[in-house]
Amino acid sequence: MNKPQSPRKVNRNLFYSKLHLFGLSLRTLGKLLNPPVSKFRVYQYVWDADPGYRLREIAAILKTNVQTLWPKATE
Repeated sequence: MNKPQSPRKVNRNLFYSKLHLFGLSLRTLGKLLNPPVSKFRVYQYVWDADPGYRLREIAAILKTNVQTLWPKATE
């Protein structure tokens, strides 16, 4: 019997390490987006991996690419 696939779309360890590296939190990341959004909305964007333009914006702030942070969302 195979182990079920994880529903997680985000590379959580890398995401949080990048946030820590740049001294950000979900709240401050939300303030950097255009237009600014709440901490809860950033959480929804990150874990639901949608919409694409927000993922690109978050990846640009964290200085990485979308495929690295969200490998399952870009398959």
